[in-house]
Amino acid sequence: MKGLKKLALASAVAAAPFAQAELVAMDDAVLETMTGQAGVTIELSANVSVGSFVYTDTDGYVPSALFTIEDAAGATQTAGTFSMNNIVLGGDGGGALDDIKIDIDIDNDAGLVIHLGGTNTADVLSGGAERVDFGLTVGSVAVNSATLASNIAIGGNLGPIDVVIANDSTINVDAFFEVTSGGMDIDVLGMGLTNLTVGDDNAPITTSATYAGAMTAAQDLAEASLTPAQQTAIEASPEYAALTGGGMAPADALSAIVRASAIAGVSNMAYVGMTIQTADTGYFDLATASTVVVQNALNISIDAMAMDITADVSLGDNGARSLGSIAINDLDLSGTSLTIYGH
Repeated sequence: MKGLKKLALASAVAAAPFAQAELVAMDDAVLETMTGQAGVTIELSANVSVGSFVYTDTDGYVPSALFTIEDAAGATQTAGTFSMNNIVLGGDGGGALDDIKIDIDIDNDAGLVIHLGGTNTADVLSGGAERVDFGLTVGSVAVNSATLASNIAIGGNLGPIDVVIANDSTINVDAFFEVTSGGMDIDVLGMGLTNLTVGDDNAPITTSATYAGAMTAAQDLAEASLTPAQQTAIEASPEYAALTGGGMAPADALSAIVRASAIAGVSNMAYVGMTIQTADTGYFDLATASTVVVQNALNISIDAMAMDITADVSLGDNGARSLGSIAINDLDLSGTSLTIYGH
């Protein structure tokens, strides 16, 4: 029975592009639990282009009295730069980053609550034409005059993203997203990455405490809205034949295809939950033999993660020689904490 369920799920997901085109659109009320009934809503369309972003370390490297780099010991240090050039953010494959709806609510207990979704909820869920797709390209990343990476391009889709700024100024972020295509040249290593994808085949949004109920409601509505003509089209599909040929009852096969189709646009999305806040930290300075206390450093903690990553890798001849492909399954960095401060 477990094997049959896996077959059903795999076949149903494969059938999603066929089935979703035939299903009726769902009203935004299906996901009305995402935000409150009062507040501010912003619809966004953006096309962002940045010629360069430059960070300058104003004093460069200053050798320690105890630890020095031989060639740099005693030498005069100069400011260095880290730059990102020709940055473009828009839609996947060009155009604007659009079809975004931002709901803002202020709750006395929770704080400032921001939800990013789509103007067309049905297309976001099913992967339709008005899903929230994004494209990011970066011409090059360099340190001073040395190019570290170039030809960076990432495209994909955004699911629901929630940001809560609590009354104690702690920021909590929960984000669902997927990268459907991407690549870059890592010039400093002579390496290339192509066919990059980021997602999660365990469909974390269907078990999310926030969205599991909404996913079920969307699937229930898709089944309830199915017309006889749409049913006939699905029953004539190869996917339906595969399920029923494998022993699944016709009604169950129809239900599996319709329900998978209803949320096909978000069922492979990766998930990251993080907390951003300030924190006090410190370190022991060997030069002065004393502890240095740092207050209000930036702290980023990964609270939860569900992610699969795949890519094709090449090395040699400026990334022209293939090494094959890599796959990282079920990547989870939960419990990871990053604290950042100046020195």
